[in-house]
Amino acid sequence: MIEWYSEELRITAFLCKEQNIEIRKWWTSFVKNLPIVEAILRNQNIYQLEGLYGNKKLILRATLSLDRIDWLLVNADELILDSKKNIKSIEEIPEKLSLEYEKTHFPRMPKFNEEQIALIDLIKKWTNLDTFPSCYRLALGANLFFPVKTRQEGYIILAQLLPNVKIDIENSENFLYQINRPKPSNTCRSLKINKISRWIVATHSAVAINVENNMITQNAENPIFSCSLNLDISTSQENRDEISKEYIPSIYEEMLGIAKEVALEGDK
Repeated sequence: MIEWYSEELRITAFLCKEQNIEIRKWWTSFVKNLPIVEAILRNQNIYQLEGLYGNKKLILRATLSLDRIDWLLVNADELILDSKKNIKSIEEIPEKLSLEYEKTHFPRMPKFNEEQIALIDLIKKWTNLDTFPSCYRLALGANLFFPVKTRQEGYIILAQLLPNVKIDIENSENFLYQINRPKPSNTCRSLKINKISRWIVATHSAVAINVENNMITQNAENPIFSCSLNLDISTSQENRDEISKEYIPSIYEEMLGIAKEVALEGDK
C-alpha cells in the first residue's frame, strides 16, 4: 500500500452574493493562535491570514470580492530523498522504503492519513459557526506525493494505479495523466461531484543559496523523483443555487472520502 505524503490540503467555498462576512472573526473563533501574517495581495485580489493550527501551518484566503474562501493546511518542508535501493514492483515498496524514510527528511513531512484528521477538525469547526456563509459550490483539494529513486520506479507505481493507461516505463519522460470522473453526490442527489485527478512523476533539483555572493545554484546532476497526485474534488459549477447548510459538513466529508479512495485505489 502506498503511504502518500501531504504537501497541501484545501477546502473551498464559493459564496453567494451580498453577504456580510468578517474573515478575521472566523480565525479567532476557533484558531487558538493569532495570525502571524495578515496581508492584502492586490495583484492576486486576495486577503490572507497565516498562522499555526496545532502544529500545522494554516492559511485562510479570501478574494477581495468575497466570492471565494479557501482554508489550506500547508507543509513547506523541502523535498529531500536519499534512498539506496531500486524498486522492481509495487509490492516491494513498503518493505524497501520503510527504513530509507528514516534517513531522509520525509518523516518531517505529514502523511496524508494523518493530515485528514486535522482537515476534518477544521471542517467541523468552520461549518458549525453561526457565521458560516451561504454558498453554492464546495471544493476539496489535495497535493500528494510519494518518493521514489528513479523515474522508472515512479512509472511502475503509476502503472499499477492507472490500470487503463499503458505506460512505456523504460522509454517515457514527461508523463502526465489527468481525468475527471464525475458522479452524483451521495449526500445530496441533486448535486454532481467532479473527481479530477492529475498524475505525474515529478523531478526535483537541489538548490544551494550562497548569501555572501547572492547566488542561487541548482544541482541538476542528482535529481530527486516523486510520484505526484493532485486532486480537485468539487461540486459542479453548473449549480448556482444555495446549498443547504445542513448538507455542507457531510458533502465535505464525502469529498474527502473520494480523495482517499482515489489515492488508495487509483483511477479505476
